[in-house]
Amino acid sequence: MSLRYLTMPKWGIEMQQGTLTEWHVQEGETITKGQLIALIETDKITNELEADTPGVLHKVLVPEGEVKTVGELLAILGDEGDNPEAIEAFLAAFQAADTSMAAGATAPAAQAESASEPVPAESDAPIGSISEADFANIKISPAAKRRAITLGLAPDLIVSTSKRGRISMQDVEQSAIANGLLTLDSSEASDASTANKTYSNEPTITPMSAMRKTVAKRLTEAKSTIPHFYLRSDIRVDTLLEAKSAYQAKNGKVSVNDLLIKAAALALIENPDVNVQLHGDDIHSFKHADIAVAVSTPRGLITPVVRSADLRGIRDISSAMKDMAERARDNKLTHEDIAAGTFTLSNLGMFGIDQFDAIINPPQCAILAVGTKRTVWTQEGEGGVFANYISCSLSCDHRAIDGALGAAFLKSLKTLIESPQRLFD
Repeated sequence: MSLRYLTMPKWGIEMQQGTLTEWHVQEGETITKGQLIALIETDKITNELEADTPGVLHKVLVPEGEVKTVGELLAILGDEGDNPEAIEAFLAAFQAADTSMAAGATAPAAQAESASEPVPAESDAPIGSISEADFANIKISPAAKRRAITLGLAPDLIVSTSKRGRISMQDVEQSAIANGLLTLDSSEASDASTANKTYSNEPTITPMSAMRKTVAKRLTEAKSTIPHFYLRSDIRVDTLLEAKSAYQAKNGKVSVNDLLIKAAALALIENPDVNVQLHGDDIHSFKHADIAVAVSTPRGLITPVVRSADLRGIRDISSAMKDMAERARDNKLTHEDIAAGTFTLSNLGMFGIDQFDAIINPPQCAILAVGTKRTVWTQEGEGGVFANYISCSLSCDHRAIDGALGAAFLKSLKTLIESPQRLFD
């Protein structure tokens, strides 16, 4: 089959670059068709790069943690017995394509969690009796293995912190410290008996993940280019909470957030001019409400989409959200799970936030920010009662939605929440 290039693949039309977070194959290793070669982080998800042909990984050209644009060369693949000089000549002849799937690899929808970080090269010189053979069949990054050999650290002394069981550079160094093979920098050592003791407060520098870079870039552009305006309303939720309890007694547990998704979806159907996206000078209108829901993960904020939420029942919405929230935290969402969306719901009520204003997620034109439930004394009849309210803030793109349209949406939302029978139909 001869030599072939392994390039940065393209997942989705918007992908421009990816971060090679982890190699699963080492130089010189034989690979089989369908074998996992590497993990590549793109935008908000991590993709598995698999071999679509058998062969040998001759040369790795990109270290873990490095960012490459689509089409850039990652490695050279080939067959056993390929001439080293031919490999070098093949490498020298490479010309990056504009966009392409990786030659010699496929990109399935299945996702995996990144478990390594960029690390400096270490000396290959072994210390003591530790050698390459000691790490056979052990999941460890090449740089971490070299570091362990250099330190003379046996693999059975290394504790992995990765959910996948893969050993990182940090795992090696922490285990080496624990076993007395490596000491902390003297400037950080404690010495309570020293009168002129100095203190170090050097920062720990962590490169932003591809997800955080994407969120930062898009929201900076959104806040800079979209003329936001905000409409706010306090909505009473006593009847909603009573209806929720009655529903749960017969159908199982659902969340207030599930009900808000349904309410927002129905309000969008009643106010279709808010259920829109803006593409250049064109407004795209939709007959169904695809609600993107903000979910916090250790890697950053992600917004899986509940498709056609206006047509779905509360139990269906609840099941979909539980599934997507779990997969979001495990970094297993697909591009299809987070693509598009006609409207976004961001609820910080569970964190005790009274109210906030959210940034629109383009090309959408509106986002609803929901705060926590609070109890206030409310005038009612000749006296008063304690009532429960939530604060809702609607951020609108003034290019596509004016104040009257946004206000009409909030009015519909308020009616649906305060008289929630339709949410359970």
